[in-house]
Amino acid sequence: MVEQDTVGWICSFFVIGFLVITIIYEVIKRWRLSVRLVALDESLLQDRSIIVEDLIDAPQDSKIVQKIPAYLISDDDS
Repeated sequence: MVEQDTVGWICSFFVIGFLVITIIYEVIKRWRLSVRLVALDESLLQDRSIIVEDLIDAPQDSKIVQKIPAYLISDDDS
């Protein structure tokens, strides 16, 4: 009986620890993203881990199209 209780506590510890680590990771990831957005970090355009789902602000007469990637438009003529 004592062995079953020990195994149960160990499993509970691992599950709760995994949940806490996941929550901390998500909070830090969202905080870093907000810092990069405030700093207007242009590397966000090439970051493969960032997915834009909704446009909050767009020029007048713009159309919203789903699942189309955004590309950086440069001012160079080449």
